[in-house]
Amino acid sequence: MWNTVFKASIAVGAALVIVAIGYGYRKPLLERHTLLTRKAELEQDVKQQQAKLDDLKIREDRLQTDPRFVEKIAREDFGYAKPGETIFKFEGDASAASRVR
Repeated sequence: MWNTVFKASIAVGAALVIVAIGYGYRKPLLERHTLLTRKAELEQDVKQQQAKLDDLKIREDRLQTDPRFVEKIAREDFGYAKPGETIFKFEGDASAASRVR
């Protein structure tokens, strides 16, 4: 009988130790999960920022080397026109912000 009680006591003690160890690792595991999630978000943000940077570099190159692109930007973004041209702006027509006559 004492042998059975002793074995049960050992089993209960071992279970308590396992629970205590598991409880002790709970906070570090939650922190690790949070950090891994944040790392993934930041990596995605870096990819997006790199894509924007690549687009800006291409745009910069075109602005320095392509006069037609410079003219297009001047017309569309700043509303510039050549001397003698008239610009017509239509409300609600975002795709064609200006028309040249």
